[in-house]
Amino acid sequence: SLIDVLLSGMVQLLTGQSLVLLYVRFYLVLLAVTLISWILASQIPLLLLVAYSFWIPQITHNIQHSTKQAVIPAYIIAASTARVLLPVYLLSCPGNMLQLAPQSWLAGGLVVWLGLQVCLLLLQHYVGPHVCVPAAWVPERYNYHRHELPWQFKQQMAELRKLGYTQQQQQQQVLVQPSSAAISHDMCGCAGCSGS
Repeated sequence: SLIDVLLSGMVQLLTGQSLVLLYVRFYLVLLAVTLISWILASQIPLLLLVAYSFWIPQITHNIQHSTKQAVIPAYIIAASTARVLLPVYLLSCPGNMLQLAPQSWLAGGLVVWLGLQVCLLLLQHYVGPHVCVPAAWVPERYNYHRHELPWQFKQQMAELRKLGYTQQQQQQQVLVQPSSAAISHDMCGCAGCSGS
C-alpha cells in the first residue's frame, strides 16, 4: 500500500540522516585532533603522556564506585604492553620506520607512566579500590543488608503497636532500609553479589 511505501521511505531517510550525522561527527573530531596535534607538535612529550593516560578514567571510576575487580589483570597487562610497544620502538630505535630521532628518555618516561597506572590498577584489583586514597577521605559505605528479614520486621512493628507506641515512635525504634534488593541478591548467589 501507499502508506507502507511512504513509511519505509521515511525510515530509510532517517537512517541515512543518522549515518551522515555519524560520519560528520567522526570527521570533525578527526580534524580537531589533527589540528590540535599539529599546533602542539613541539609538545610531543606532553601529548604522549596525555594519550597514554588511558587507565586514569578506570582508576577514578574504581575509586568513585568502589569497584574492586573491574578489569581482569591479564587484560590490563596485555593491553598496556601492546599499546606501548609502537611508541617505545619509534622513540628508542635509531633506524625506526619513521626515521625519528631517538628519544630514549621519552620512551622510558612513557613506560614508567604506564607502569604506574598498571600497578595502581593491579593494587585496586587485589587490595581494594581505595588503596591510594587516605582513609579519612573515603566515605562510609551504606550497608543495604537489613538486620531483620521483612517478616521479622512486621512482627517487630506489631509488638511495638501492642506496647502503645505511635506510628512515629515505631519508625524511630526500627530503621527501615530503602530496598530489599540486598536480601534477594544474597539468595541468588551470583558472583557480583557475593563479592560485596
